[in-house]
Amino acid sequence: MPNNRRNRAEVPGARNALDQLKTEVAAELGIPNYDQVDKGMLPSRMNGYVGGVMVRKMIEFAESAMMQSPQVLQAVEAQPGAQPNEIQAAQDSVIAAQAYLDQIGGLQAYPNGGQQQQQLH
Repeated sequence: MPNNRRNRAEVPGARNALDQLKTEVAAELGIPNYDQVDKGMLPSRMNGYVGGVMVRKMIEFAESAMMQSPQVLQAVEAQPGAQPNEIQAAQDSVIAAQAYLDQIGGLQAYPNGGQQQQQLH
């Protein structure tokens, strides 16, 4: 159900994938047919919850991508106009993810130079 969007996807062509993610997250939260529901009729807390879960999933995806491929972090560092705080945030994210993996054991951020990921025990 198209609406008057004031926000835009940062990556051209990602809107459909984001809409699909939104529908999947809503279904996981017990809201069927979210793409066809009038969002104005839902409590703002519910819409916010869907958006919050979406953001967490996107962050998990980005951190996973950075962990599996050093090139992702290098792309952030090399992006034209990347600010030092953005580069630092990307590096901090990798460090935090590695600390978490160290805590649970089994994975390394860049095993074998990022070529192969170890399995959890």
